[in-house]
Amino acid sequence: MNKYTRIAPVLIVFLLSACVMVTPEPLPLDSANNSETPTPQTQPEEEPTKEEPTMTTEAPSGSASTPYVALNLAIQDLAQRLDAPVDKIEVVAVESVSWPTAALGCPQPETAYPEVVTPGMRVQIQFEGVIYEYHSGRDNQSFLCENPVEPVTILPLPLPTAGGVTNPFIAQAVADLATHLGIDASQIEVVRMEEVDWPDSSFGCPQPDMNYMQAL
Repeated sequence: MNKYTRIAPVLIVFLLSACVMVTPEPLPLDSANNSETPTPQTQPEEEPTKEEPTMTTEAPSGSASTPYVALNLAIQDLAQRLDAPVDKIEVVAVESVSWPTAALGCPQPETAYPEVVTPGMRVQIQFEGVIYEYHSGRDNQSFLCENPVEPVTILPLPLPTAGGVTNPFIAQAVADLATHLGIDASQIEVVRMEEVDWPDSSFGCPQPDMNYMQAL
C-alpha cells in the first residue's frame, strides 16, 4: 500500500522592530545662573494601574446526556455487576427526562436535595426477565437506581437498530464513536451489522509487534 505524505507549506512571518536612536536636545543654559546647581524637579507620583478582573467563563463539566452514552454506560455497569454477557442484556427503553430534584429520581433516605428541575436520562434494560433502571443527569454518569421515582417529563427516544433489531453492541459502538469524534451521537447512522468469526484474538485489528492467540 502506497503512503503519501502531504506537506503543508508553512509561512513564517518575522516582525522586525526598527530601533531608532533618539538624540536628546540640549537644554538651554541660563547665562546668569550657569554656576548654580539646577534644582531637580519632582516628578508627580503615578498612581498604580488598577487591573480589571478578568471574567472567565468555564464550560460546564458535562453536557446534556445523550441516549447512546447513557445506554452504553448502563449496559456496561449491569454486565459487570451480574457477570453477564453484554449480548444477553436487552434494551427496554431510553428516555430523555426532567427530574424533580437534584436526586435525579433516586432520593436516598434522610437526605435533602435542592428542589431544582434537572434534565437527564432514564434507561431501562433487562436481563433474564428482570428490569433494571438507570438514571443520569447532565454529566452522563448513569447509575443503578433501586427505588426510582417518576420524572416530571418523559420523552421516549429512538434506539440504535440494525435490521429493525435493537442491539446493545450497536449502542456501545455509536457511543464510543461519538466520544472519539466529539460529535453528537444523533449524527451517526448505522449502516449495517454482521456476525463474523475472527481468525485470532486481535479481532481483525492486529497491532504491530504483537502476538495473538489463533482461533481453533
